[in-house]
Amino acid sequence: MQNLQQNHQKYNSKFFKRYAPIYDYMGFILKGLRTKTAALIPSSNKTIPLKILDMACGTGEQSLAFAKKGHNVTGIDLSPDMLKIANQKKHPNLKMQFLLSDATRIPFKTNTFDASCVSLALHDMPHQIAISVLKEMKRTTKPNGKIIIVDYSTPQNPIGNLIVSLWESIYFKKYHELSLDHFIKKAGLKKQKKFTWMLNNFQIVECSK
Repeated sequence: MQNLQQNHQKYNSKFFKRYAPIYDYMGFILKGLRTKTAALIPSSNKTIPLKILDMACGTGEQSLAFAKKGHNVTGIDLSPDMLKIANQKKHPNLKMQFLLSDATRIPFKTNTFDASCVSLALHDMPHQIAISVLKEMKRTTKPNGKIIIVDYSTPQNPIGNLIVSLWESIYFKKYHELSLDHFIKKAGLKKQKKFTWMLNNFQIVECSK
């Protein structure tokens, strides 16, 4: 597992160093998906904001969507280049912090967060690491908290799948073959609700512990 993590970290750093400067431009069409995901968690009370974990937060777009609803958001990512852009989105009126960390072992106690989310990231992880990340979300989310997973739907249109695979990481093919349900089951999560977006090409799955 240690060798797998080290190899993934090297690959991840190189892969996202290339995409970080243009990631938000490429992801502009996903603004609606970010908003829809954030809407699954009710707006926070101004005096006691909900604590949200955004795993593999990338450039912080999903974190930003949560923060705009009054939540206190902690974003975790493995790429310093992506986090550099995420940190530029901080604002005095928004509660966001970003940490460079291995998402399979984050520095937070059990049951710390009111909700957690991993958005468009599992398909960029090796199989075992993706499951470990979901288990870490399960550990750090409170018993009644929501665990939200956003990613590609499967099966997809073969042509669309081919186009997507041209810019996705080397792990995308395995994710596509297994489907998101496989990862949810392996992590011991309970699927509660599922929503689809953009002609069923993306899915938002709400889970519980």
